Amino acid sequence: MKFLLSFSFLLATLQSGFAAPPKPTAPAVGRLHAGWAMTSITPDVPVALAGQFHKRISERIETPVTATALAIETRVGDQAIDQAIMVSCDLVI
Repeated sequence: MKFLLSFSFLLATLQSGFAAPPKPTAPAVGRLHAGWAMTSITPDVPVALAGQFHKRISERIETPVTATALAIETRVGDQAIDQAIMVSCDLVI
């Protein structure tokens, strides 16, 4: 198996040639746009609670359970250059 991996690496190296790696280019510069939203995902009805050996049913909402999203984008004019989205959810499992 080790021989097969070594041979595969050698073959990939020979196929790619021995050219120098491309020089990095400067990143595109644009305007940064960001937006976020948050919503409640708290159940409206009593639910089984995790964390014990016996079943416990919720009696009240102590703190809300939320999902939050953040969207970030770099634009030059109307063209999007880079984008990123981050999502956070309050979950037990």
